[in-house]
Amino acid sequence: MKGKKVIALIIMAALSTCACTKETERSQDLSNEVSQKEASIETSNEGLSEGSNVAATTAISSNKPEQRYTREADDKSGLYTAFLNNEEQVTIELEHKYNDYAGIVDDDFKFDPGESINLKTLTERLSGAFSNDGEEVFLDDHRYIDCGNDGEKELLVTFKLQETDPDYYSLVIKERDGKLYLRYGKYGENSDISDDGYIHSSGKYTGSSCYFKYGFLDKDVNYIFYYSGIYYLDWAEQMLMQYPNKDASLWNDSQLISYNLGEDDNAKTYSRFFRDYDKDYKKENDPDSSFVKVLKQDGMNLCTEEELEKLLDDRAKEIGWERNTAILTEKELEAINEDFNVIKKENIENRVFLKEEFSSEKEIKEIEETVSYIKENFEMEAKSITGSYKVVSGKREGDTYTVRVEVTEGDNWAELVFPPRDVTFTKDGDTYKFISNKFDWAKESNIDKSYKVDLDKYSGSVYCYIYEYSDANSPSNLIAPGESFIYVVYNGKCITRIKKHPEEITTNEADELVEEYLK
Repeated sequence: MKGKKVIALIIMAALSTCACTKETERSQDLSNEVSQKEASIETSNEGLSEGSNVAATTAISSNKPEQRYTREADDKSGLYTAFLNNEEQVTIELEHKYNDYAGIVDDDFKFDPGESINLKTLTERLSGAFSNDGEEVFLDDHRYIDCGNDGEKELLVTFKLQETDPDYYSLVIKERDGKLYLRYGKYGENSDISDDGYIHSSGKYTGSSCYFKYGFLDKDVNYIFYYSGIYYLDWAEQMLMQYPNKDASLWNDSQLISYNLGEDDNAKTYSRFFRDYDKDYKKENDPDSSFVKVLKQDGMNLCTEEELEKLLDDRAKEIGWERNTAILTEKELEAINEDFNVIKKENIENRVFLKEEFSSEKEIKEIEETVSYIKENFEMEAKSITGSYKVVSGKREGDTYTVRVEVTEGDNWAELVFPPRDVTFTKDGDTYKFISNKFDWAKESNIDKSYKVDLDKYSGSVYCYIYEYSDANSPSNLIAPGESFIYVVYNGKCITRIKKHPEEITTNEADELVEEYLK
């Protein structure tokens, strides 16, 4: 693994969690290399029948039609699909000795090692861990990952209490000798498990500091610790706590990042120190700096960016980690951004695919028909194409790209809001083949007023995201003062937009909306 990418991951994960704006030169140069905590890590829906890989599936209920999953190519034996359909059990191989990496940090998740349970029972157990008022969790998502990069797929399932709740359980199930085993579990708000088993966690630490932790799952789904640390975005604040009788203001506009390459208390800590120097953080660990001298006198092991890269590279080799996911460079992001914003006949499909939600082959074919029509009537149709975009982050796995796209100017005259979206595609030169476009409807809504409605006639739930007028200068703010709208989302896709009710939408109303959508 290249240390520079590691450092960028550290800094941006911390910045996104703490919502801080200060950056070192290194973090500024690579500021678009990591998607903000919602970049969740996603895969293509190829191999699924339409609607089978849903973004929100409720806990199994005997009086509702069950969500049926179709077998995907990554499920070679069909056992994973059988488990998702509540037809196969998983044997618990977790143990009650969790730290932040080893598994689920919640004693309310009751189980016995060696016990075998189905999805329904697992969901009920997790409901007790999430909520004390009997509220059920639901299977929010599932996808296949390759821990250890050995070609054998594992099943990652994610459970949530409600769509707007940032906390979730992530469980990894492995097939072995014709049986399924629950090998790893994690609970948290900002935690990602990548398609190759790389695990990242970050969050607020104290004051204006953030923590970050990295590790990975090997081919047997054993957790391997990589490194962790703390990013102090305001080092003066820390100095004030350490030396309350000294003038901490001398340390204003200073930052420090600490790195631990071991889990035990005796593990050596390395640090990078930054001074403001006109707010650009161009200098670090200046040997002539009085600040550096003070830190060294306190016993800190200060290192440069190059020295840290070598330390992390050596650590990666020591634990046998080799990352296959490449974070897109700023140059790559700029090139994609240019392709997404130009209006030309030869690549007009970029603009059409960007403004539509899609994930199925049927939806892609419908969009391709629209593209063909626009190309045939380009001189006339090009005048109606609106909007502009900003590609803020992205990653590449093999020849598959996933980028986070923000709408900087409305791209659909019939819409009132334009949420950020995660666009997945393959790329051959300047030619893009789009796989999915998933809108983040929760991102710019009023989460405090948004709500979930359980369905009666259909399996699952709908999520009602409330958008209201505000003074913010945002493309998602064409709503007039006093107005508010509900964007109704089913299976991860918006099915309708309605004027906000004085009361919440009822189950019967939600069923009718879904029925109309499915016609």
